[in-house]
Amino acid sequence: APGGDLSRHEEYVNVGGAPLGGGVDVSGNLILCDVAKGLIMVEAGTRKVLFLTDRVSESSPMDAGQGIFFCDDLSISPSSGIVYFSDATQLSAQRSQASGKLNPMEVSTESFYQGPTGRLISYDPSTKLTTVLAKDLYFANGVALSEIEDFVVVAATYSARLFQYWLKGPKAGSMEVFSELPGLPDGVSLGSGGTFWVALFAPMSPDALKTVRPSFVRWIASLLPKPKKEMPIQAGMVVQLSSTGKVLRFLEDPLGVKIASVTAVTEYDGKLYLGRLQGDGIGVYDLRDNQLTR
Repeated sequence: APGGDLSRHEEYVNVGGAPLGGGVDVSGNLILCDVAKGLIMVEAGTRKVLFLTDRVSESSPMDAGQGIFFCDDLSISPSSGIVYFSDATQLSAQRSQASGKLNPMEVSTESFYQGPTGRLISYDPSTKLTTVLAKDLYFANGVALSEIEDFVVVAATYSARLFQYWLKGPKAGSMEVFSELPGLPDGVSLGSGGTFWVALFAPMSPDALKTVRPSFVRWIASLLPKPKKEMPIQAGMVVQLSSTGKVLRFLEDPLGVKIASVTAVTEYDGKLYLGRLQGDGIGVYDLRDNQLTR
C-alpha cells in the first residue's frame, strides 16, 4: 500500500512460492516464511529473492539435518539479526492437481489429527546456522520476540496456548506456557509497551481441546468421514497480553459482522491492522476510538 494508503496496493515482488509470515530486518530486507521454499529473503533495493534455509544444520542439538516442512511465521532480532521462526508441522503442503497451487489450510487440518510435531527454530545470518530450539508444539504458528529480547513467544494453535522460550537469564534454553487463550491463536506480534497482540481465528478453550489430545482419540477422529465443505468461522477475535502473559484487552466481533477469522494483527500509530482468512482486504481497528474503521 504506497504511502500507507490502503485503498490502493501494488505488487512488491513475486517470490514464486507460497509466503506466509514475514518481517523486515534493520537493513530493510524482507524475510519470509515460504511453505514451498523455506526461509527466504527479498533484498532491499533490488527486490532480488534469496534463499536462506530449508534444513536444520548438522550442528543442531535436535533434529540435525532434518528438513523444514512448513515454515510459518517469524520474528527478527533487531540487535543480532537472528530470525526466530516456526515450522508448524511435519506435514508438507501439497499442490492441487487442478490449480497447481499449494493448499496450506489442508495441511493445517490434517496436522490436527497428526498431533504435536511443530518446532521453534532459529536462523543466524552471521553463521548461516539453522537450530531447533524447541519441538513437540501442536501446530507452531505465530512468533514474536519480547521487547528486550530475553524471550520469544510462539503460538501452538491446537493447544490454544502461547509458549515462552527463554533466550536469556536463569531459564535460558527452557520453554514454558506463557498464556492460555479463549481461542485458537494464529499470528502474534509485539505491541506498544512490551505487550503482545494475538489473533484468534476461531473460538476454542484449552479444556475443550483436552478431549482430543490423546493420540487414540485423534486416530479415531481421523477415520471418520470429513465434511465436504467446512463451516465458516463467524467470530473475529484479538487479545492483548502483558509481558507476563496476562490478558489486558479482548476485542471481539462475536458474529463476524464486520470482520471474522482474524489471522494476523499488527499495532502501528494507535491502530491495529488485521489480516483475515475470510473476506477481502485488511481490517483496521482504531484503539483511540475503539472501533473498526475498515
